[in-house]
Amino acid sequence: MALKEELAGYWTKVDEAIGWIIQSGILPVGDEAKGTLLTADGLKEQIRKLKNAEYTIAVCGTVKAGKSTFLNSLIFGDSVLPAFDTPMTAKLTFIRHARGNPRFEVEFYNREEWAEIEKEYQGEKRRELARRLEKCAGMGITKGAFISSPRRENHVGKKLADLPEYIADVMSGQGKYTPFVKSVAIYVDHPTLENLQIVDTPGLNDPNTINSAETTKWVREAHAVIFVMEPRGPYNEDVAFFQTHFPSTAVKSRLFVQNKIDTDASYLGVKAAIREYGSQEKYRALGLFGREETICSYSSLAVLIQKKLKNGVELSKDEEWQLENNNNLDTFAGDPDGLEGKLAEILFSAEGAARVETASGWLMQVFSMALAACEQNIASCENQLPDCERSAAELTAEIGKYEKYRSQLKQISENAREDFDNELRKKINQIRDELEDAGKTILEKVVKAAEDCGGTDRAVRGRIPYALNYAKKMAFRDVRTMAHDIKKDMRQRLLEIRDKLNDEALDVGIMDRIVVNSVSLAIENRLEAAMNSIEVNGDELYDKLPGHLMRCLTFRSKEDCVATVLEEVRPIVEKNIQECRDKLDVMFTEAFDTEFDRIRRGFEDHCEERSRELESARANLVGAKERSAELKRTLKASEELKDKLEASEREMKHFLGRPA
Repeated sequence: MALKEELAGYWTKVDEAIGWIIQSGILPVGDEAKGTLLTADGLKEQIRKLKNAEYTIAVCGTVKAGKSTFLNSLIFGDSVLPAFDTPMTAKLTFIRHARGNPRFEVEFYNREEWAEIEKEYQGEKRRELARRLEKCAGMGITKGAFISSPRRENHVGKKLADLPEYIADVMSGQGKYTPFVKSVAIYVDHPTLENLQIVDTPGLNDPNTINSAETTKWVREAHAVIFVMEPRGPYNEDVAFFQTHFPSTAVKSRLFVQNKIDTDASYLGVKAAIREYGSQEKYRALGLFGREETICSYSSLAVLIQKKLKNGVELSKDEEWQLENNNNLDTFAGDPDGLEGKLAEILFSAEGAARVETASGWLMQVFSMALAACEQNIASCENQLPDCERSAAELTAEIGKYEKYRSQLKQISENAREDFDNELRKKINQIRDELEDAGKTILEKVVKAAEDCGGTDRAVRGRIPYALNYAKKMAFRDVRTMAHDIKKDMRQRLLEIRDKLNDEALDVGIMDRIVVNSVSLAIENRLEAAMNSIEVNGDELYDKLPGHLMRCLTFRSKEDCVATVLEEVRPIVEKNIQECRDKLDVMFTEAFDTEFDRIRRGFEDHCEERSRELESARANLVGAKERSAELKRTLKASEELKDKLEASEREMKHFLGRPA
């Protein structure tokens, strides 16, 4: 895919940077005892895992939209995935890379899941299910043989020939296992699938809640979401699918494909009309088909035939017939909008760029760690040099200063800690108040959306999830801003405490430069995790809540609509707000507690180490001159290394395209 070419240049630069770092001799850096040691092999393995992590593409649409042919044309350029003449049922299908012959893995429903399905299938749906089970029984397959404990089956076959038995409609004479199948995973050894996972979601209007929840999950988690539609565009029944699964998607991660344009000469006019759908209330309420929406016209058949002809791949009989009876199919512009390039852009902006930035951050961290170690070494040399030129009496007096400071350090740090904790508590209370306001804002938006629905159940199902998504985003923007400001303030307070401990050392006559780094990488990661936790749980809002509201609700009045929606929404929002408060409280407190203790221990460890050095110097006055010369050489080398590292760090930032 074009994504590989898009990323190739970036990863090449990262690989070159790793090679430069290794050749420079910077690695290893860190402390093995503290779990921060980073070796050349460790760095390369980190980058390799990040580079090879899968990108997920969710593909949605009706069976008639031709998803199998679409994936064959876009991903493989060959008829890798089977296309069937018999109707297919809605089964979640994963397409992944694996070495060896093609194979597929089937997961069946367990007893609990099947009970849930039977409970939901009522009326005609229940009778239809009974007819299908009777058909399966006629083929020798009974429910009891499959609906039991969690069960999977592996099937290896070059042509994936057995697949219809698991996904075809049983009423067609095939698909004897289909009613009992939860999902299918197809494994193909194809280079395009490396680092890629395709999730073909179940069809539209599926009453099966298990399938629906899985579809929502994968649509939300995918790095790109493709909706394949017929050339005439989405139908009214597609709106239910959008209402259920699309409110959680970002417009920049979506791609609508107007497929089979070779069958409709008026597709350009239809496409222009689709772009105007955003002005219709049913789509506008869902945030769909706005100005930023990506819509690509496409002919899966034309692109597939053209790729096969170009690569010398034999056409199927159906493709030969299509080519003979459609004179321009081999030259038809099947991808006028550059769909593959658009998809690559979406994947890059949604995930690829962030991965490259993460890798660059790791490389810059190597320099930060090396510089920190270098500064520690310089400070140690500067502190020890005077020891070599002092008399025994001077060394004894110096040791006394450290003993005095160590005895005072506990009380000094406890006083500082009390003030620090009081201020931290005030800051956390500010965020808790802001979170409460955010919860009120969300509920206000939901009430407004319910009022605008006018008591119409269909409008409720469409608007409420979208209103929740929008309200959550807007309400928590101020909370996150406040939390970042507080993080910055408390970080400054830690630096002030560090400076205070240094001033107290000066007061007792200690002239050493005590080096205790400012907020560590671990604290930054922990605080960032705290920032990310300041959100209402999306799974609660988009799985549980719509699950209630998607039922066929009827309301007596607008007031009844608002009351019902609030009854469903309020407990979930309040529960999540409280969870956010508790999680934030714990994470912020633990993070700053850890950092405060790290700074205090840094001073204690320095005092202990310096006392040992002074004791050693007092016991080895005879070799003081030799030790002094050695320290001077080490100091000079460390200062030169620091200059070199700082220059290299600037060069690396420029090379990786990061701001200096």
